[in-house]
Amino acid sequence: MMTTNFPDQQLTKMAPKQTRGQKTLEKLLECAQDILVEGGFEALNSNAIVQRAGMTPPAFYRYFKNKHDVLRILCERIMTLQNDALDDDENWGRLTSGDFVGSAFHTLKKTFEVTQAYKGGPVLLQLLRAIPELKPIRLESHDLVAGIMADHMYSGDSNAIREEYVTCSRISVELGYSIIEMLFEADIEDQDLVFKRTAAAMAALYEGLPT
Repeated sequence: MMTTNFPDQQLTKMAPKQTRGQKTLEKLLECAQDILVEGGFEALNSNAIVQRAGMTPPAFYRYFKNKHDVLRILCERIMTLQNDALDDDENWGRLTSGDFVGSAFHTLKKTFEVTQAYKGGPVLLQLLRAIPELKPIRLESHDLVAGIMADHMYSGDSNAIREEYVTCSRISVELGYSIIEMLFEADIEDQDLVFKRTAAAMAALYEGLPT
């Protein structure tokens, strides 16, 4: 199993230990998600969050420095969900046996579905590219996944060959991520066709690599 989650200990301020504090934190995050869905990034601020939550500003600043702190936690969570879309035995079995097209199709489709189901998911994907403070979250996640993919596809002892797999996997991850973004922005009915064609393009990256 992969370890791709970002623990709440990465909160800028102290993570709540009591149940009441945890519920307050989750309520603030949920209200932030509602605001992102309804009004986008421009509508998100600390006052809007606490007003929607029925709280006062001190409740917000007990856990967050600013709205970017809120976004960071939400983005860490959605990237963890996306990473977990790769992490099932059926998918790793396909990847290890050489069925990269099947693995890629499965992962693309599942990643799209979990992102769509996460409240504010499409908006958060845009912000992960648009806001410099959030960039490390996306890059760390993609680097980690690329390394894990490479290790499942290459079991030899050549560091040089492994690095080739890592590079191809990193390109593959970025391609898949961009396609997921595209599907949320473009009016494309046959999403499975997009996943199928993208999976084939991703598999082509590995052609000719030693095994």
